[in-house]
Amino acid sequence: MSQSSFFALYPGFRQDPGAPLLDEFRRLASEQGWEGTEWKIKRRECFLAEFELRLGSIEVGNKLAAWQGLCHELRLNDNLPSIKRCKKIENASQNISNRHSASEIHKED
Repeated sequence: MSQSSFFALYPGFRQDPGAPLLDEFRRLASEQGWEGTEWKIKRRECFLAEFELRLGSIEVGNKLAAWQGLCHELRLNDNLPSIKRCKKIENASQNISNRHSASEIHKED
């Protein structure tokens, strides 16, 4: 996906630009009926597309600020001192979220 919003792929969805990315993804996922593995795949596509869109529109010197902004939107620590730390926090968050999603699926069985 290059330089367009993930949400633009769903013309019936009205994104609230002031809302956190994760909240908007969850709202779209609910509307689309995504669950389990499909939910995880779409969440990854969404985060990558939105981050690429934001990184592509900033200067190289502001990449740390972009990463911090992403961590903030994902409701993670947004005061991280380096891009490396931001990536670690984001990866850890995805792992926790994946485990939580898996446990929710097993509860339904």
